[in-house]
Amino acid sequence: MRNHESNSDIINRATDSSSLSTRISSNDQAQDLDFIGWIFDNINISEGDKILELCCGTGAQTLEFLQQVGEEGKVVAVDVSAESLNKLEAKVDADTKTRLTTIEADMMEIGSALAAAGLDETRFDTIFCAYGLYYADEPISVLEMISESLAVGGSLVVVGPFGPNNGPWFSLLSKAGVRLPEPVRHSSSKFMTNKIIPWGAKNYKQLSIETAVNQVIRTSADELFEYWQNTTYFDQECADSVQDTLENHFATNHRFVNFKWIMHLTMRSKRKVDAVSDWEI
Repeated sequence: MRNHESNSDIINRATDSSSLSTRISSNDQAQDLDFIGWIFDNINISEGDKILELCCGTGAQTLEFLQQVGEEGKVVAVDVSAESLNKLEAKVDADTKTRLTTIEADMMEIGSALAAAGLDETRFDTIFCAYGLYYADEPISVLEMISESLAVGGSLVVVGPFGPNNGPWFSLLSKAGVRLPEPVRHSSSKFMTNKIIPWGAKNYKQLSIETAVNQVIRTSADELFEYWQNTTYFDQECADSVQDTLENHFATNHRFVNFKWIMHLTMRSKRKVDAVSDWEI
């Protein structure tokens, strides 16, 4: 991907349903950590809860939410891709569908989208977004909007990468001549610490942070190249160079090890913002 490529181009690739499914499948097969299991180890869900999930994609976490809230619970899953929502709904049986509401909407339109679905007065026990909030044009505005829909005692949960995330992988791509766009670098390493934590500290009394380092092992050049082809930062102009770099690596190594650094941030108990209204995020 060329460095001048716009954030809208990145979003289009990120929300492509086929590419998303390929990335998820590839990571599931190669990762050391049970990613979804780790997420739900750090969320307290009770039967009967109401859940709002943003950037649900094809439903990797949505299905687990549906199971945990039980027959009396409700899950509202929002995504900008109609194709992804269709794939999610295809995974759910007829009885479970009565507890699931899917909404096609951009994150910046979440308030009006909930109102159009008759859910503007609903208060959710958990509002959740994993690996997607950084695609919003104004993520802080999104957080402020969805906070209005959080029930008293509820939790706002954001999951995303941070720090040295993807270090070995990005280094290899750099050696092959790939110039990662600034939005990709920022979302991969700085977004959670520079944007979300300060906003959470300003607006919530309780912040709980859990982190993990997920080792991801690829065992062939073709496997790793296919993964790259389905990322938001694939660059056709560098394809030959990356292929050569991968083949050179696997000529002397039987595997390539990458590390994904993950942060799970839970926010509870809203502050009175007046006392810190002069803070800048």
